[in-house]
Amino acid sequence: MLKSVYTGVVQALTLIEDIKKLKTEGKELRQELKEIAQLVREWRHEQIRDHEDAQRDRENLLLRLENALLRSERHLSPGEPKDEATDDLRKRIAALERANKELRKRVEELERR
Repeated sequence: MLKSVYTGVVQALTLIEDIKKLKTEGKELRQELKEIAQLVREWRHEQIRDHEDAQRDRENLLLRLENALLRSERHLSPGEPKDEATDDLRKRIAALERANKELRKRVEELERR
């Protein structure tokens, strides 16, 4: 009889200790979950900011291209002889095509991010 009482007390104490451990682990898990949730919120905010930055970069690249085209149109003078004007136009067109190609590559790279 004494042995069964002793066994019951030992089991009760063991259960109390296990419950305390589980409560502690539960608190730790809740804290970890809060930290993970905060990290996810920060990551999402960073994703949104990166998307907005990429969009702004694309817009800036397009504006730079438009500015380059407008500058090239301003530099064309109608009084030049045809041969010189044609050569100059071809050079400027080739330069603009290269700039356009470079800007398109940059836009594609930004879109891939």
